[in-house]
Amino acid sequence: MEFAIKPWTNGTSGLLVTPNGMPNTTNFYGIHSMSVLIRLGMQKKPMEAEFLEFQPMRMKKEGVNESIAFVALLKECGKKKNLCKGIELHDEAVKSGLFYENPYVGSSLISMYAKCGDFVKAKQVLEKLPNPNIVSWNALMSGYAMCGEDEELLDCFKKMQSEGVSGDAVTFIYCLKACSNMGALDRALKFHVEIERKGFLEKDVGNTLIYFYAKHGMSAKAQSVFEQLSNPN
Repeated sequence: MEFAIKPWTNGTSGLLVTPNGMPNTTNFYGIHSMSVLIRLGMQKKPMEAEFLEFQPMRMKKEGVNESIAFVALLKECGKKKNLCKGIELHDEAVKSGLFYENPYVGSSLISMYAKCGDFVKAKQVLEKLPNPNIVSWNALMSGYAMCGEDEELLDCFKKMQSEGVSGDAVTFIYCLKACSNMGALDRALKFHVEIERKGFLEKDVGNTLIYFYAKHGMSAKAQSVFEQLSNPN
């Protein structure tokens, strides 16, 4: 079975990123068809031969970037909550050195463990990364958000700040949603001030703020944010 392989790039590095800063693996030359095959294998029993044969080393031999291979496989493990395979890939990433060399591989490991509900391991991975960045922290916060661990998410934000890492727009969306779930009005107001200070009051962040204020009966604040958005929708 043949697949048409066509690169979709941004005209520079060939990399497009998702809203949380992770590489969009379907946009690399060659990775689209391989990702399709990975998904086909994981639609069956996760540990069957069809899936096991798609190891990063083999993908590398097929001309697929090794780092992107790990990211694609770890993403699928997280979706399927295949912790056993994820641990196997973790070991391979450490042995190959990619865990320490490529921040996206480390962040994908954090995301995989978080989606599988193993936050202890996810935090251990974060602590072992040589230079954890905002993508790494957002990966952990995304897991907390997915599992409804709102207080832990906000504690994670505080820890991130103490480590000298500044949040981005995606970070504040997670924090605002956690505040909304908890009814933490004071915290949300502080985040609002920080959002405006950093210039993040646009698009999704602004819409999240509007939703928060409307949900908690603060219609005047919601209207104020709406009026500040350059392209409200």
